[in-house]
Amino acid sequence: MAKTISAIQALISNKISSITDIKFVSNYGDGNFSAYPAAVIIPTGGIGKVADTAVHERIFNFEVLLYQEQSLQATSKENAELKMVQVCDQIIQEFDQDQDLGKEVMRVEVVDYTFDFKAQSGTWNFATFRVNAVVLVNH
Repeated sequence: MAKTISAIQALISNKISSITDIKFVSNYGDGNFSAYPAAVIIPTGGIGKVADTAVHERIFNFEVLLYQEQSLQATSKENAELKMVQVCDQIIQEFDQDQDLGKEVMRVEVVDYTFDFKAQSGTWNFATFRVNAVVLVNH
């Protein structure tokens, strides 16, 4: 069972990489994407509590940041928005179908997601997913 930040990040990254419509995946902040849509998976924190006298429950928090450009590859605004929505639907479906990341965590929760748009030095569609992975750790 995965019990470290890096192990769980790798599981989430592998899950995101399995979505063929996502063309670039990184586990660190990166602004130089070679293809779009691009995804960046970063740890954002975590919490823990005593579940019982022998077990701690830990919740590892991650964000999956999605990027879709509208100009570099002559992608229209409509197509960029459509790609972003389709990829987000695929992410939701992937986590719904594998709620324990191959039995590596107790459960994974895609707790919320947001969409955004920016027009600064290029035009971009963004989406952010908050993903929590819950594990039990013997102490």
